Amino acid sequence: MFKQLKQPVSLNLRSFAGAFLLTAMLLACFFWHRSSMHKERQAALLETELHNLSYELYQTSDYLTSEVRKFAVTLNPEHLRNYWKEINVTRRREMVIKRLKELQTPPEEFELLYKAKNNSDELVNTEIHSMRLLMEVYEVPEDQMEEAIRGYHLTNDDKALSFNQKVNKAREILYDDAYESAKEIIISPIQQYQVLMSERITREKETAQYRSDLSLKIMLVLIFLTSVFMFYIAWSVLFRITVPLKNLIHTIDPESDKSIELKAHPAKPVGLVSDLQRLVLEKPTE
Repeated sequence: MFKQLKQPVSLNLRSFAGAFLLTAMLLACFFWHRSSMHKERQAALLETELHNLSYELYQTSDYLTSEVRKFAVTLNPEHLRNYWKEINVTRRREMVIKRLKELQTPPEEFELLYKAKNNSDELVNTEIHSMRLLMEVYEVPEDQMEEAIRGYHLTNDDKALSFNQKVNKAREILYDDAYESAKEIIISPIQQYQVLMSERITREKETAQYRSDLSLKIMLVLIFLTSVFMFYIAWSVLFRITVPLKNLIHTIDPESDKSIELKAHPAKPVGLVSDLQRLVLEKPTE
């Protein structure tokens, strides 16, 4: 009987250790699950931003082409101002490259968009050539030209052209096969980048989703184990503490009611057992 009554101490230790372990595992699994979900959402947001950046680069190149062509056809200076505002002030292409660096884009992806941006810069030289021809036609003073146009020097063959020929050439070089080929080598690396980037982000999302699902399954298992553990503690308290204590009381006083309610301070259940043991030891033998 005494051996059974000493079991509450070990039961308390096992209960505390089990509760601590299950709680720690549940918390760790919860934070792992939350981290995985966060990474999955961040990957989705990153994919959207990276797609937008590549589209921004492509759209900016198209915008410059559109404005320079409009200027060459209509000779409206508003289109010329729009063109150089983008080049000198807005600078969306440079902002795209800067943002890619901030996002620590993998080198193989970054190089593709950087190549597209450099190809766009080379196309600007052709567009400046067209503008310079038109400046010559309308005899615009060099001090009123953009610095890049002023610094562009026409060849002797260009200078030898008549006014009409200069106008026609200024328009032709913006629509010929060479110009379209130059546009294509801007688009091609952007398309390659989008494929490469999408594959990488998809892998990251799949990994985060797998970890999120795994952590959720582990949490469900731990919740089940916690329920089993609580049932075990309740069973242990009933059959390994309460019942032996009632039997001990009956041993001390056979006339006592076995259904008696045991009351003790919740923080000192072992003290009750010690007191009862002392009573048994002090009971006079008949």
